[in-house]
Amino acid sequence: MTDLTLPPFDAIVTREVRWFRSGPIPTPILDWFTSATVDIDSEERTDWYDADFAHDGVGVKRRGTSTVDAKFCVMECGAVDLASGLTGRVEDWLKTSAPVGESSDDRGHHHLEIGKSIVTRRYPDPQAGDQSAGCEAELVTITVRDQVAWSLCFETFGRPEDRFEAFDSGIQSFVSDTPLPDGLAFTADDSRGYPEWISRLVR
Repeated sequence: MTDLTLPPFDAIVTREVRWFRSGPIPTPILDWFTSATVDIDSEERTDWYDADFAHDGVGVKRRGTSTVDAKFCVMECGAVDLASGLTGRVEDWLKTSAPVGESSDDRGHHHLEIGKSIVTRRYPDPQAGDQSAGCEAELVTITVRDQVAWSLCFETFGRPEDRFEAFDSGIQSFVSDTPLPDGLAFTADDSRGYPEWISRLVR
């Protein structure tokens, strides 16, 4: 009899909202994001996304040289007014990852190479009482093929059951720290996850 038992794996559920814009990040946007009173982290890396899976709404990527990550949307709340000037499609994602294996270096024609320059702010959830749960705000420059784009994202970390409070409190802390400049708004029209954005890009 065939053994259909799956190997054990770790999975988490996060809540996130993301917006994409074409072109390089305008300097006033970068200055606004990095003017926060909280610590700012930065990272440069290259990810390889599987474009075939993206067409099905699934995110599969090789994250730099460390892990292969997969994410599946388990709930979409639609367009939500999050704060003044922030309206986006809030989604819950089931995520899992595995270390890169020696035989996983094959990145064929269906893999899309995406360079990222990431700036991150982290807001722990006060209800958790420690640093184990919260929400990260991410501003990223994206380079793919001959195109440049940028994205703003809020994404929770920590225990899945904490994601609702962490998401709301993180966004409120973000806008209290750095209110959106006059004339700047992020709308549901620009809001989508990476799989949908990639699918549109390669369509």
